[in-house]
Amino acid sequence: MFGKKNTNKIIKIAILNNPNSIEYVPKSFITNEIIYLAITKYSSSIKFVPKTFITNDMVKYTINNNPFNINFIPEDLITEEIKLITKQSLIKYKYSLKYSNIPEFLKDDIDIILTIASGSFYDTIIEKLKSKDISIQILSVNPLLIKFVPKEFFNDLKQYYYSSKYKYINIENIGSGTLTINRAAADTIKATNAAATTSYALGVNKNITLVVRSSS
Repeated sequence: MFGKKNTNKIIKIAILNNPNSIEYVPKSFITNEIIYLAITKYSSSIKFVPKTFITNDMVKYTINNNPFNINFIPEDLITEEIKLITKQSLIKYKYSLKYSNIPEFLKDDIDIILTIASGSFYDTIIEKLKSKDISIQILSVNPLLIKFVPKEFFNDLKQYYYSSKYKYINIENIGSGTLTINRAAADTIKATNAAATTSYALGVNKNITLVVRSSS
């Protein structure tokens, strides 16, 4: 028979090897030390920690580490403070954030919506363009979303697309070669077909539309 001391050693070795193995640790051997050993190794292992052992500090740690861990937190432990921490943590994921991954309590948060609109998966929020008021705010950060605006109020919103904040340059029938743009900031130049690049390989009669952020 193993003594308690030896059992604790074996549990720690198991947790270090596979943090999710905390799921199989008898409750009588679960301590804060064991839990933190697991969640510091892999924060999502919080999903396997019995609810009665989860503290507010553990929740904050796992959410700060990975906001999507909110999906593993029991609903009655999600306080207003935890919701705010989740929001702040999600915003850091700007360029990889998808609307479908947002927890229900933040689905209508305008800061989250605008963050997604300015990121790589902006097309995941097109359902929000059904609201004219929200569309105005969305187009202010990403006018390219104008193509998803419902036809019935397109005319009322096109002014936010053709705004002084952006200039639209059509380059047509340009010959073979490479168009290179010297960017002053990471988001100075956007292009409809290669938003993250600064150089464009061009074929004969290649047409490109650039969206250039105005310096004013």
